[in-house]
Amino acid sequence: MSRCAMNPKVLVASLRRFLRASGLAISWLVVMGVQSPLWADILDVTNLFALGPGGGCPAGCLEEVNTSTNAITTIFAPPGGGPDSLIFAPGNKIVYTLVNQGEIGIFTRGTSMNTLVGGFGQPRDLALEPSQTSVLVGDFTAGSIKRVDLGTFVVSTLGSGYGGVDGITYDNSGLLFAVIGGTSSAEGSGTRVAQIDPITGAVLNSISGFTGLDGITFDPVTGALWVSDRTFSGLRKFPTNLAGSTLFAAGLIPVPDGLESNGAGNIFVASQGNRIFEYNITGNTTTGLTVVTGLDDLAPLVGLGAPPAVPEPFGSDLLGVGILAFLGYGGVRTSTRKGRR
Repeated sequence: MSRCAMNPKVLVASLRRFLRASGLAISWLVVMGVQSPLWADILDVTNLFALGPGGGCPAGCLEEVNTSTNAITTIFAPPGGGPDSLIFAPGNKIVYTLVNQGEIGIFTRGTSMNTLVGGFGQPRDLALEPSQTSVLVGDFTAGSIKRVDLGTFVVSTLGSGYGGVDGITYDNSGLLFAVIGGTSSAEGSGTRVAQIDPITGAVLNSISGFTGLDGITFDPVTGALWVSDRTFSGLRKFPTNLAGSTLFAAGLIPVPDGLESNGAGNIFVASQGNRIFEYNITGNTTTGLTVVTGLDDLAPLVGLGAPPAVPEPFGSDLLGVGILAFLGYGGVRTSTRKGRR
């Protein structure tokens, strides 16, 4: 038998397409956060694993959703509940925000270690940086973007004076973008998309005149930014030079919040407190998937912050991540807190 090398991401993408076409199970993990004005978090872990039936998460927790059977299974509950956003990081880490507690959590998969880092007003969205050694955190009430070193847990301020900060993302060339200008505890009339210098925090470019922009993602297929537009219940596409925008799926996605590209021509959207939607770019079609009460945000599906295509050590697959996290928060974990206020 001949041997050939295949990019693991290409292999996983092919398996996903096959499973979707064959109607086999597709699994997601969901963070439920009903204590927060933002509700939950969802991540495409793998199409190869699904847990048993379940659902309901009044305290705020991570859940797995099978979008084929619509089964929802609780995985674990972060301390205090109310999680808002979640990404994967190297070293078997899962980073998440706790809006109501003013903290972010860094959970190490395969261990019982969960580090809580304070010093935030209302931390919302996250972005793993290209170095993969730090994350950026949008602090909504502080009107700032903060950087957290994943090794030392030191928090520093990249920039401030932005107004409320919601979605944050890097494109594939290392440019940083964010949705800024939100007011009060909700997305206000002054929301805009801005390119931000990742070194100085200066606003390099922006486009304004929008109401209710929220989540943001970079799509490598179109080479554009996609942003959820809550006012028009749809999606906006922005070129990275921010020269304009085009509205898609208007009126089809109620209260769109977090969204992510799968790198294969689809944008997955969390309709807040409602369900998962899939928008196909080429076909300009919108499909409602699993109903998930309390749904909010999406973790990256490809690129920075996405789950590894080939799972790292400490577990045979990403299914183990949820199980270990659940056991850890069941009373057998140790917890390290840094800078809590």
